[in-house]
Amino acid sequence: MFGASQPVPTLFGSVPHQIAREFKDEPALYFPHNLDFRGRAYPMHGNLNHLGSDVSRGMLQFAEARPLGERGLYWLHVQVSSRSSWSQAEKAQLKALQ
Repeated sequence: MFGASQPVPTLFGSVPHQIAREFKDEPALYFPHNLDFRGRAYPMHGNLNHLGSDVSRGMLQFAEARPLGERGLYWLHVQVSSRSSWSQAEKAQLKALQ
């Protein structure tokens, strides 16, 4: 519990935000990874990475933009529909895009 002498942590005072501020002017940021015995890759930095919390991932931006490609827009719609409360009619429209 936070008392009067301890400030409540906020997004802008969090460790990921401080790290992001330090690297904001860099042209690119690379994440070294460790591999476990099963071959799974985990980022070595625990506070700001592409597998972290929504806040951490939301502060990252691709260094090199690339087009979605021929089927990219379709798969973007699939991802959005699976993570949202789209109605069945909207999902049917998505199937029509195939």
